[in-house]
Amino acid sequence: MVDIGTLSLIILLGMFALLAIGMPLGFASAFLAVVTLALKFPPDLLWGDFGRGPLSVLGQAVYRQMTNYVLISVCLLYTLPSPRAS
Repeated sequence: MVDIGTLSLIILLGMFALLAIGMPLGFASAFLAVVTLALKFPPDLLWGDFGRGPLSVLGQAVYRQMTNYVLISVCLLYTLPSPRAS
């Protein structure tokens, strides 16, 4: 386990590095969330029982954000006028 100060520094520097190489913000955040889970929790809690624990919560959060209709409608709002502009 890593203390909170070191973990915060890893997250901050990791976010800057991933964004600097051109990774989208959503993928960078998801990657750093998995890294944080791996550094903060012991392996027996992460991999001990399928469907329970921190990795299960991460999967549920990703699914909830992907099916959020407000986010989908915002993307459609920006892409809709582009074909008509030509």
